[in-house]
Amino acid sequence: MTPALFRFPADRFSWRFVGIVAAAMLAIIALGWNEQAIAAGNRFVDIAAFYCGGWVLAHGGDPYLVHPLTECESAAHTFGHLNMALTLPAPLPPYVLIVFALAARVAPFGVVAWAWSALNLLAIAVSTEILRRRLPLPPLSVAALIVMATLSVGVVYGQFTGVELLSIVGAGELLARGALRRAAACCCIAMVEPHVGLAPLLALTILVPRARPVVVAFAALVALASGVAGAGLSLEYVRTVLPAHAVANVVDFTQYALPSVLWLLHVPPSVALGIGGAVFVLALPAAVLAARAVVARTGRIEGLPWTAAAIGTCAAPHLHFQQLACALPGLAFVLATDPRRRAALVAVLGVAIPWLRLIVSPVGAILAGFVSYVYLCGILPRRAALYLSAAISVLGTVLMSILVVTAKLTVPPGPVPPIAGNPLAEVPWAQTISDRSGVLQIGTAFARLPTWVALAACIAFACSARRTGRPVPTTVASAGRSVVQTGG
Repeated sequence: MTPALFRFPADRFSWRFVGIVAAAMLAIIALGWNEQAIAAGNRFVDIAAFYCGGWVLAHGGDPYLVHPLTECESAAHTFGHLNMALTLPAPLPPYVLIVFALAARVAPFGVVAWAWSALNLLAIAVSTEILRRRLPLPPLSVAALIVMATLSVGVVYGQFTGVELLSIVGAGELLARGALRRAAACCCIAMVEPHVGLAPLLALTILVPRARPVVVAFAALVALASGVAGAGLSLEYVRTVLPAHAVANVVDFTQYALPSVLWLLHVPPSVALGIGGAVFVLALPAAVLAARAVVARTGRIEGLPWTAAAIGTCAAPHLHFQQLACALPGLAFVLATDPRRRAALVAVLGVAIPWLRLIVSPVGAILAGFVSYVYLCGILPRRAALYLSAAISVLGTVLMSILVVTAKLTVPPGPVPPIAGNPLAEVPWAQTISDRSGVLQIGTAFARLPTWVALAACIAFACSARRTGRPVPTTVASAGRSVVQTGG
């Protein structure tokens, strides 16, 4: 019998569930999930780059160049106890940096960093609560899946994970409630990283006519913000920053995108990037068609942005692990209707486990096994869940051993070579990534392999899914609108 603490209302929002998820995330962090990353001085490392990009822009500088970005990050790193001896680029569109410029004007970095972490934590917990009522999975399984995928980078490092996830999940929730224009507005927030937000926003624009005025208004707002930042800065971002960042990320050992897979197979970086870009372009109309088909098959319109986000994110030419969290709602929504439900949902867990992060945390493999057990208990018999969770912990330990044997766990901090002139921040960043990838290439390739295998399995399950003729079971009612009817 389920304890009263873990029984939640099926037909309304539960702040108690939100609180339990947030408390669980804080507890896992306290137990040492990212212990080595925090001890090594990487806390707030990403939000420091974003904040400083905004700070430079607010003071009339170019946020994409090494100076004065480096000087701002040095001050921010002092607050965060960071030991980063390099300049982290802020490769965000000018319309996003405008927001951080406003934040830099009104608050010091310490306030922004802690507020950003709290916002991410709350956004992840609220997203989990929405999915609890919309996915045909037990509440604790939903919580374990989302916590597993978002915690390693989203909160500790200060990425956009929670904000992007909530924008996509919230768009589906608002669609299900019939709030079509608010759903479009919510989905626009995911455009903080265009390769994540473009596919669901495109699907909404094409398939939900009443959402189009909001998308047009958002485009006008982007144009206005880009104009305020400077037309030259927007041109620089498109012509130089994006290509330079793409080249740097091809060899990045934390990348999961197709170009990185091709590079490991000795495909030249320029060719790998060309193939990855072409696949992403083709994936955008495929995401729209798939979203329409899923809504028609399941009768649930909330699957529209979730399905499109899953396809667009997985096909993106730039893909860090934390961005895969935006694909999980769509994967779970689609695969939960497959007759091979258990195997498909185990594959979804394989995507959610941060294998690469487990190898740099002394207790990561143990915690991953425990969280996996919580997830699997809602899908498999208890004994099978226990065995599989133990296997996950063993595999995490084996991957860490492979990394230790094949390379050094950390790159010895040598003197940072002087930078001539004031180039793009991607220039020293690309050199650092290249040096580290050379040392860690074999071990990190093995650490990413389980994610790639699980993702391939999810794609295979989705492509070969047999039509069940049944709607997705859920605990709440949807608005009951078809994609065609949304234009009324």
